[in-house]
Amino acid sequence: MSRIITFYSYKGGVGRSMALANIAVLLARRKLRLLAVDWDLEAPGLERYFSALEIESSGDGLLPLLRSVSKKHFPDYSKYLWKIRDVEAGVEFSFLSSGRESDSNYTKNLDDFDWKIFFSTNSGGDFIESLRNQWLNDFDVVLIDSRTGLTDSGGVCTIQLPDIVIPMFTANYQSLYGVRDVMRLAQSGRQSLAYDRMPLTIFPLPSRFGVRAEYEESRQWIDRFEESLSEFFHDWLPKWARPRIVLERVKIPQIDYFGFGEKLAVIEQGVNDPESMGYVYDYIADLLAADFDNIEKWLGEKAREQSRYEKREKSEITSDISSSPSFNYEFDIFISYEHSALMTDWVREFVNTLSEFTSSYMGEKLRVFFDVTELQAAEAFAERIQTALSRSKLLLIFATPRYFSNSWNLAEWKTFQKRSEIANAELIVPVVLRGGSEFPEEFRRIQHMDMRKFSFSTSMNRRSNELFHFQKKIDELAVDVARLLKKVPQYDPEWPLVHPDSAELKIVNSKSFPRL
Repeated sequence: MSRIITFYSYKGGVGRSMALANIAVLLARRKLRLLAVDWDLEAPGLERYFSALEIESSGDGLLPLLRSVSKKHFPDYSKYLWKIRDVEAGVEFSFLSSGRESDSNYTKNLDDFDWKIFFSTNSGGDFIESLRNQWLNDFDVVLIDSRTGLTDSGGVCTIQLPDIVIPMFTANYQSLYGVRDVMRLAQSGRQSLAYDRMPLTIFPLPSRFGVRAEYEESRQWIDRFEESLSEFFHDWLPKWARPRIVLERVKIPQIDYFGFGEKLAVIEQGVNDPESMGYVYDYIADLLAADFDNIEKWLGEKAREQSRYEKREKSEITSDISSSPSFNYEFDIFISYEHSALMTDWVREFVNTLSEFTSSYMGEKLRVFFDVTELQAAEAFAERIQTALSRSKLLLIFATPRYFSNSWNLAEWKTFQKRSEIANAELIVPVVLRGGSEFPEEFRRIQHMDMRKFSFSTSMNRRSNELFHFQKKIDELAVDVARLLKKVPQYDPEWPLVHPDSAELKIVNSKSFPRL
């Protein structure tokens, strides 16, 4: 079955083009009819990775192809292609370059190209659809190198064209949360397409992962990857397998040698060394070549046995969970805070320290819902936020003046205020970071922890004396949180939710409402 696969990254420098080029060679060597496309029109150069192969650069490329589209004329894409020959392996594949190499006016033509006119006046959407159908007919696999970030062309590559998207990211919060948010947008945008489509298959791919990284730090980042991206594995990963198994196996190592110039690891290094980039690329190519149909074999029996062991162990620990008052709660704490880059970083560090301290008092890991987004995309997060609110035991509020000017923050607070009243329980844990007198009177009446004397820098930059007192305050909070968690009332699926769009913040039981 033919498929179109887009390689995407929210941030640059993740090795996206390099991964695509290496995997293209491996798929061609598996005798698949392959097309590689350089759709990164603003920063092209995918062809440089094929310099060790034989290149027949006859076609004009993608930008001239798009510029030739009009309402009355859909050009023949095949006339714009190059041929790449892997002489040693005796195979060749097609390549659609950006068009930069053959066009002395490329930069000017790119500046003049208007995506809005392309779609509204030149029937661009119909052309892209026609192109997609032709590619699926002419090739077994099409690999598209998409533009980084949020662009019109990136939308084409992540929503309209692909069957599979491979979002690549590094051990970096912006990179990780950025691809997560864009993939949610792509899934949402896919549902509103004017053309019939199956749901996207999303295959998250960690990259530039330090092979000599400190073990504990490496493990923590894999945990973050799994926690942030697990939703994208549900459609194709067997139910018995954890996403972590895949993330551990496909993380592309950082090999400094391949950071200089455009080299193909699968040619220079081969694919047999388990610690090499080529080995991982070959492992990924196996999965893509089989279109995910061989996933059970690809994971292997050892992974299944490990999963069985972990499930048995978990079952023994949680055998009496259904009789616990906390049954059906998914999170211990919901973090409610003013969303901004500075606040996010500060709160993240605070919460990490709080989790460590609280877990030691509880004897088990604290389950925290901490919503971190790089993009404001209301519709995509509505159901997820609502579910987290309803299934969290306590609300931890980081109070600032701006917090109370945001309707969603108010809705989170009011939701737990109403629940506290209904259950006659203490379910809100306020931490005041700034302000106070301007807070609503009913909030000021709640007993809170005052952290206003601490600066708004990360704790790593604090003077040692200040850090000691900072952590001492968090430890005090951890004791309170552990105490409150023992007294949480039994879960009630009818807990009310406060609607953030209502001027009166009325209590509703809506199926969804948007994140602001």
